[in-house]
Amino acid sequence: MLKSWETERLIVRPLVRDDLNALFPLIYGDPEVVRYFASYTTYAEAAPLHERKVAFNEDPGSGGFGYFGVVLKDTPSLIGQVLLGPPEPVTWVVLPESSPAYPLGDEVELGYAFGQAYWGRGFATEACRVVIAYVFEDLGLSRLVNSVDSRNPRSIRLMERLGFEVEANLHPDGTRVVGVLAAERYRLG
Repeated sequence: MLKSWETERLIVRPLVRDDLNALFPLIYGDPEVVRYFASYTTYAEAAPLHERKVAFNEDPGSGGFGYFGVVLKDTPSLIGQVLLGPPEPVTWVVLPESSPAYPLGDEVELGYAFGQAYWGRGFATEACRVVIAYVFEDLGLSRLVNSVDSRNPRSIRLMERLGFEVEANLHPDGTRVVGVLAAERYRLG
């Protein structure tokens, strides 16, 4: 069973099937929101992806990893989503051997997407911080990674606010940077 958290302004809880109707216009169907991480813009394209997210959340073997909806406390409105991906081999990042994070192996990824109306108001930072605390304090993991499009300065700044060290990604596609947050750096806060 996935956890839920409350922050000062938010509830972060597992995504459910009914969330698709709110998330489609907010995230999946907004070309400005998905331009750095997805190519779908129709409901028919987003529906199977959302179903896979919910099915993963419902899997008793998910190990506490999954997809979370972010809701404003004073309304029932979803404003975004956060991913806490299960440990898996990283194929989308190639770090230089001089990187303190080298080599990457099975890693846990943090991801996020919020509706445009909620950008620049600290909601993503607030939601991600509770998930990061869960990663290090409850799951006891040693590090967390995040990969974002290098042309997405908002997302890169969010990674930096969260304490991630931004690294060059030498992957041949050349479009992404990687953030690495080690448990030691998190604890130093």
